[in-house]
Amino acid sequence: MQMQNVKQNRLMQRKNLVKKIVPSFRSCDVCCFGACFWQVLGEIAAAQGVTLSRLVSELDQETPLNPASALRVKVVNYLKKQGS
Repeated sequence: MQMQNVKQNRLMQRKNLVKKIVPSFRSCDVCCFGACFWQVLGEIAAAQGVTLSRLVSELDQETPLNPASALRVKVVNYLKKQGS
């Protein structure tokens, strides 16, 4: 019974994820984040006056991190600034 609950929770978590193809300078990756994460990335891009693709491209050129990690760092730093 407990195993069934675990499987149901994982399935629900997957349904809330949004996959997007993120073209980068080095490769083309599929990043899978929650919808609210993509919303924050959209806010960051809008605040910088660029598209999401452009934001990813600039991040890719600025950092040796893989695109998903670079996006996570960008969102965390943005949210930290919003909170202070």
